[in-house]
Amino acid sequence: MVRKIKEYIYIEHYNIETIGLILLILSVPIMINTPGNSLFPGPIGSKIQIVDFIFLFLLAAWLYKLCHNQVRFNRTSLAVPLVFYLVASLLSLLNSSNIKDSLVEFIGILYLIALFYLIVNAVRDRKMFEMVINSWLITSALVAFLGILGIFLAYVFDIKTFLVKEYAAFPYLGNIYRAYSTFGVNSKFVSSYLTISFPICLALLLNSKAGKKRLFYYVTLILFICVLFFTFSRGWLGLAVAIYLVLSRFQRPEKYYRYLKVLTAIFIILFGLFIFLISRWQFVDFQTKKITVENSTNIEPNIAFTDNGEVLEKIRVETGYMDTTYYRLKRVAIEMILDHPLIGVGLGGFNDEIRRYKEEKELSDIFPAMDPHCMILGKAAQTGLVGLIALVILWGKSIRKALNMSFTSRDNYFQIISWAMFSSMVGFVIQSIDMDIMNFRFLWFLFAFVFVVESLESTSKSHICEGPQT
Repeated sequence: MVRKIKEYIYIEHYNIETIGLILLILSVPIMINTPGNSLFPGPIGSKIQIVDFIFLFLLAAWLYKLCHNQVRFNRTSLAVPLVFYLVASLLSLLNSSNIKDSLVEFIGILYLIALFYLIVNAVRDRKMFEMVINSWLITSALVAFLGILGIFLAYVFDIKTFLVKEYAAFPYLGNIYRAYSTFGVNSKFVSSYLTISFPICLALLLNSKAGKKRLFYYVTLILFICVLFFTFSRGWLGLAVAIYLVLSRFQRPEKYYRYLKVLTAIFIILFGLFIFLISRWQFVDFQTKKITVENSTNIEPNIAFTDNGEVLEKIRVETGYMDTTYYRLKRVAIEMILDHPLIGVGLGGFNDEIRRYKEEKELSDIFPAMDPHCMILGKAAQTGLVGLIALVILWGKSIRKALNMSFTSRDNYFQIISWAMFSSMVGFVIQSIDMDIMNFRFLWFLFAFVFVVESLESTSKSHICEGPQT
């Protein structure tokens, strides 16, 4: 069994970097340290996860090799956008009302950039990159399986595990469970995590031949679909767009393929409209009032609410709607941008600014003090237009690089993976409308994968240019 797994994920020999990368990938979706039940003290304690300890282990091993001139540092073509992003975040500290929280957020950004560079520099050849991709898909399949297992135990045996939580938004429907799997923080993380895995697995399936690998891709996709249904996440929209892009690029002659593509497009339109409606308004009140009026008409008995007496009873129904919390948070974010247009209110200062608005009676006391749940507006509010420009450059560079590599790469495998990663990033951009995604560790894995392909492709071209030595 171990030998077959090693052959599948291309492990030729054990070394510290190989073991570290596999453990890093396995631990990324494990998020058991939640803010409400932190395992570590201090302001940064609730943000620490198992993957962070694996990161330190792998970083120490790589730094040892770097100090002994066994490896070289690859800064990638994303270096300038990353420096600009880092400087913009640092500038926002100047306007922060809570330096402590802002420093915690800034340290988190430094960590994510370090994670990005560690992955880029640890993966140095095609075999290792295939091992990383296959390990990622196996881990994703395990995450999906655990989510399905939790749902099965909850519904069939009424056993509630940490893998699921009751969907409190619809208590009148009975026990509705959401699949959290290993993401104890939020079920939305499951759909966001699979926004990377699903397009990659689908792209490899559409370009694979009959065999055990193709069967693995089929089974993995089925697991993904099953667990995604029970996440009840708005992230379905971004993932559906990513799936449609993959289906559009890799054409198949079978009829079911065309039907699948059309169904995906219909789902994007209908679900997109649904998400727009529930993101804009929410149903808040339903009242029925019984009123009595004079009965001046001849109505037969048992019709309406009358007994042919002197009065007629009628029912009046009133419903109430209001802007959703997400929509109101976005409006507040725009106000913050207008108040602090250049460098924002400071990293992590969105909640503090809401509290200040409450004290100044610009917002009601019951307004929620929470992050804006929008990557663009949240970043612009906290780091100003400087930070927003840095964010756009960072994403633009990454998306453009993945798109270019999907057409210009000499290796067909790199083309397939690059297009899948391009599709995933487009899906993440759509998800970011209702979610702040820049702190997701697995998103920075996606960034790293793109520039690993760039590095491997440039190395391959340099070898071709050198040619045989005589």
